[in-house]
This record gives sequence, C-alpha cells and structure tokens, in this order.
Amino acid sequence: MQLNHLTIHRGGRNFQTDHATDVARTFVGSLGMASGVSAIHSFAAQGTQNVDMINAMNWLLQPQRNVRLINVSWGPVVLGGHYSWMDGFVDFHARNNNVTFVVAAGNAGTIPGLEMAMTPALGFNVISVGSTNINGNVSSESAFGQAFGLHTRKPSVVAPGTRLETTLPGPDGRGNFGTSFATPVVSGIIARLMEEFPILRVRPDKVKAILIASATQVNGQAPGAWSNIAGAGRVNYHRARMAARNAVGFENTIRTGSGQTRFSHTVSVTPNSRIRVVAFWMKNSMASYYGPGAKGQLHENIHTNYDLVIRNTSSVSRHASNIEILWHNTTSSQMTIDIVQMANKHVRNLSRDIGAVVWMYEDAFAGGAGTAANPYLIRNATQLDNMRLSPTSHFRLADSINIASLGRWQPIDTFRGTLDGNNFAINQLTMVISATRYNSEQFFGLFGRLYGTVRNLRLNQIHITSAGGQHEGSWVFVGGVVGRVMAGGMISQVTIASGYTDVNRWNARVGGIAGESFGSIADSANSMRIGGVGNLGGIVGANQASGSVLFCVNFGEVTYWHRDARAIGGIVGWNRGAVSSNTNRGNINARNTLNSRASMGTIIGHNEVTAAFNTSNQNFGIQGTANFTSGNGIFIFANSSGRVGRQG
Repeated sequence: MQLNHLTIHRGGRNFQTDHATDVARTFVGSLGMASGVSAIHSFAAQGTQNVDMINAMNWLLQPQRNVRLINVSWGPVVLGGHYSWMDGFVDFHARNNNVTFVVAAGNAGTIPGLEMAMTPALGFNVISVGSTNINGNVSSESAFGQAFGLHTRKPSVVAPGTRLETTLPGPDGRGNFGTSFATPVVSGIIARLMEEFPILRVRPDKVKAILIASATQVNGQAPGAWSNIAGAGRVNYHRARMAARNAVGFENTIRTGSGQTRFSHTVSVTPNSRIRVVAFWMKNSMASYYGPGAKGQLHENIHTNYDLVIRNTSSVSRHASNIEILWHNTTSSQMTIDIVQMANKHVRNLSRDIGAVVWMYEDAFAGGAGTAANPYLIRNATQLDNMRLSPTSHFRLADSINIASLGRWQPIDTFRGTLDGNNFAINQLTMVISATRYNSEQFFGLFGRLYGTVRNLRLNQIHITSAGGQHEGSWVFVGGVVGRVMAGGMISQVTIASGYTDVNRWNARVGGIAGESFGSIADSANSMRIGGVGNLGGIVGANQASGSVLFCVNFGEVTYWHRDARAIGGIVGWNRGAVSSNTNRGNINARNTLNSRASMGTIIGHNEVTAAFNTSNQNFGIQGTANFTSGNGIFIFANSSGRVGRQG
C-alpha cells in the first residue's frame, strides 16, 4: 500500500495535514512498518479540540468498519498526569470492543513539572509509547509517569522516534521525531503480528502482554527491571513473534461471585533458563462515552487486582496495577503460573475479567559470551531464532532442536558469525516463498546470506514451498542452509537428512545446501528432494566463479517441474567455479519436455569452466546435455549411481 498526501475533511472543508500524513506513512506507507500487510484500513484525522479526536474514533469504531487497531498520535488539551474522560473512553472500547489502542505518550519530557504522560496514553488498557533517539537512549522529550493517584505505569514500551524518514524533512533534515512517530512503529509491528496470529485482532490484552514480555532493555535500564521512563523497554518484532506463541488466554475464567481466586497454567520450559512472565488484564469502565460530568464515575470498576506467582517458588509479582511482571530461573522442565486475586480487592459490576499471560526466555542464549573461544550456546528454538539479534557472533548448538513451534521460519537475513552445530540437528524447518516483488532478490534457508561459517550441522525435515506469483526481473535463491553463500562464506560437514523443496519460480536457483554460492561448500551431503524451476542442483543451484564445491555427496532426487528450465545437475545446476571430488547418487528427472536451452548432467547441468572437468582435480563427473523435445539427449556418466530420465 502506498500513501500520498492525505486530505482530511472537517467542518465542511478539506485540508491537508503534514503530521497525520507522516504518521500514516510511518505506519502503512511504502516504506512503513506495515507496508504490504493486508486488510489495513488507513485513516488520519487532526483537529484542535479533544472532541474532534473522539468523533474521529467513534467513526472508526462503528461495527461495519471492523477496525481492530487504532494509532493515536496526537496531543490533547489536557495537562499530563491526570486520568481523564478520554482515558476512560479508550479503556472502555479497548475492553468491550476488543480494539487495540496504541497511543503516543507525549513530548513534554523536558518541561519541569509537566513531564508526565498525556491523556489518553494514561488509559489502563492502551499501549502507550515513548521514543528513543539515534543512540538507543530514551529521548529527552519523551513523557513518562503514572496518572496521579493511580498505578498506570507509563509508557508501556518505547520505540525509535528520531530521524524517521517520512514525507517531509524534520528540523535536522532527516525526518521527523517524537513519540508521535515512535507510535506508528509499534502499530506496524502489531499489524504484522495480527496478520500472522489472527486471534490477536480481537485480543488487545494479549497484544499488550506480548509487547511487554518481548521488549529489550534500553541503554541505562537495569536488567529485569521496569523503567520509569522506558517501561518494559524497546519493542522488538522478532522477540514479539516468539512471545506470541507463548500467549496464554484467561478469558471467561475469572467471574464475580464464583469464589475462585486462583487460575493456573502449566507450561513446558527449558531447565536452567531465565524466563520473563507477564500477566495483563483489562480494566473495566462504566460507559462508552465520557464527558466532564462523568469524572465521579471514572474509577468505579478499576479496582480488581491480581498477583502473579510461579508455584512452589519465591517468584511473586505484586503491584497495584493491571500489569504484573516477574523474572524466574527455571529448575525443571515444567513451570506452573498462578494468577491469584488479591484478598483486599474486589470486583464490582463486572461479569468477567479479560486477561492474558505471556512467558518467554529472558536470556537470549543458554550460556557463553559470543566469542570464538566462548560461543553462545543454543538449546531451544527461541535461542536459535535469537541468533538474528547478534548476527556477527559465534554460536554452538548444545542440543538438537525442533523448531516447529516457531511456525514458518524467517531466514536470518545476513549472518557474518559462526554456527557450530556440534553434530546436533535442527529439525522441522518450514518456509513458504510468497509473491515476489519487481526487480528484487529474495533469499531463503536457515540463513538468507552467509558471510560467515556453518559447520558440523545436521538438518532434518526441511519443507520449502512457494505461493503466489512472481514478477519479471525478480530472483529467488533457496537452500537448506542458505540462500546465497557470499564471497568468504564457508559451509563444511553439513548434512541435509530429509525434506523437499517445491519452488515454482522460473528465476530461481535452488540447491540442497545453498541456492547460489560465491564461497566454499565442502564435505557436505544432501538427501532432500530438490524440485522446482530454474537452476537446480543437489548441492547448489548455481556456483559462481569464486565458488568451490568439494567432496560433497548428493542422495536426493533433483526434478524439474516446468519446460522453461535452465540447468539441472546432481551436484551443481549452473557452474562457473571449481567442482571437484563430488559424488551424485540421486535420480535426475524432468517432469515435462525441456526447451532447447535447458541442460542436464549427472554432476553439473550447465558448465562454463573447463577447469571444472580437470581430472587432476579429481572431479568425478562432467556435464551432460539433453533436449527432450527431440528425444535425443546425450549423457556422460562418471561415478554416478543415480538415474537420469524424463517422467511422464
């Protein structure tokens, strides 16, 4: 979705607003956080009176519009620190209409006595957002603090709010700044989560708990502590995706008069890990509209409170708020989370409380320091996914890992560190290649692009498929380990034990180990079935001039799906580099009649380097070509036990 300058209609006339336009573009513009996310209804409004904003939100909240997420980046005519009728308005609709409100905390942080967060960011049920600067610190202008006399704990999280590229340059010529622009960064993350996890569209309690559980500490924030100026910390999209899988719902369980005061869930965890647990529940409000005369009713139903407890431990969180957070060191493979209603609090005029509990591993890794001598240790799927947080570090598997719980794997785009598999396995890696963009390159595998080293690793049950269309000029690079090995990148002693690729992209380079290589692949084996269109190889789809493939074995079937194929080989599909001492034992098949440009070979499908066949390099196979149109293909076999032929 692309947004141009927005025209806003108010008071019988149209006018343009730079602020609303820039906020909307940061959210859903072509370079925005939620660019490409489906089913987003974009709306911007601006006014000089609080009632203008309330009227705009009432318009959005009409049932026929089915709005699930509202970004509020505006400063009202109300002093900060005072819970107002507007806070009550958003609290009511967040809870009763299941709408997620993301609200800017305000930019009064440098004004003595007025640095408090602004309404409606003081709402109990909203996600209030502060901003960070280019150094990762909380911006000096970012407002903070709880409402007077209430425990609202604001902001909830912080996000980058400085030098964001918007439609107009800011004071420093590098884009606008402030909590108004940090807020759509958070909204964009939420929109992406809602698309991946549809239940979040009607569970604002889970959304808030997920963001708080997954936030990372900002500079100067003590580990394991809530910050008065940064809340839970800086939002982190990748950690939020992990936390979303651990969200536990408590809907319809806590009821007035039931006599039940404790609600429990037992979850499986990794022993000797540090875990963050967050409990959040929605506070109730009396009415759907508040005005100046409603102030006496604001707090009628906001007294319910609960404690968060890890059973049979000393880990307890007790705050007079609707957010409870604790950090717990696990000692066994199970953890029981208890939500306990406080004895001195009560529920009035309330049929049920709505709440969510989210837990996730606090420590990114199981040990180590990320150096070559003391690499980070990885024991579970979350820690494997955390590699993307430190892509230049050194890692070692400490156990075999099943990553099915992560759903569709998002490749670690650029990895410059080292992964030592320690002869352990990564199991059930699943990826879906979506519709490609114009003139783009996309990389799929455990890693997207590899500048570093991967060694001593096994991968089982890899499933890579494609969906949607492809634009002309776009390329996809697909491999079990990496989409593309960059110059200097190295893969050695890696085994792909099982799985398949089904890549229906004519501009594709697909291999069992790598889609394309400018680096080194050695002493590795593939048993995964390779299927698709383009350049296909049992080890690598395309080997460039600086690339080398040495002492590798392919056992997997390599199959063309479409006549518009280019090159298919048992080891390398298309080659310009060094290919020596490799063995193919897999079948090579063409499901359809190939065109005259396509070529097939038991080792190399199409070769452009004579040295690749130099017997002094102990090459075990040479190029073969086939034209199934005329049915007189020519094949030369050398140490290949696989079958070459056409199916159907």
